[in-house]
Amino acid sequence: MRTSTARRPRASSLEKRQRILDAAAKVLARQGYAETTLHHVASECGTYAASLYYYFPSRDDLVKEVMLLAVDRFGAAMADAVRDLPAGATAIDRLKAAVRAMLALSIAKDDYAVAYNRIFDQLPAAMEADIEKARAAVPIGIAELLAATKDAGEISATTDMKLARILIIGTTHWMSKWNSARDMRSPEAISEEMTEMLLRAIR
Repeated sequence: MRTSTARRPRASSLEKRQRILDAAAKVLARQGYAETTLHHVASECGTYAASLYYYFPSRDDLVKEVMLLAVDRFGAAMADAVRDLPAGATAIDRLKAAVRAMLALSIAKDDYAVAYNRIFDQLPAAMEADIEKARAAVPIGIAELLAATKDAGEISATTDMKLARILIIGTTHWMSKWNSARDMRSPEAISEEMTEMLLRAIR
């Protein structure tokens, strides 16, 4: 009984921390970096702003954690999509799967994905550098998948890899603004069609 009692506050604390992060992602997605305050996050979370300092020393510490979680979500979605491919999948199959997964998160209006796409170019330099390090550390990245596709001869040897990456990342960014209210297709169906368009362009 003593062990069980000791664990409850820890579990409760982790749950509260996650609720704060989820609320922050929602507010950042809606309002952007400059317009988001701890009071807004606390209101979204149903608590007091002062209580947030127990979990995060400052607003920027909270924002940074949201951004790092967004990087993790994109990275995990891409890795899962590639891992689920059948044996014998080609390099371009792996690239397509990863791009589809990234686009689907943005189109589905995942709060972390939308927040990331909205504010990644608004961050202070030090925070931006930390986020870039996290992006470079994801297990599967678009740059690496593009390079593998080019090495396999599945796209033209003259394709500019930097521009191809910008095309994919930029499309992912803008698709988080997609208004799907009048579109009966699922995020997966839209991301499938957009991926095919992107790969045709890159080829």
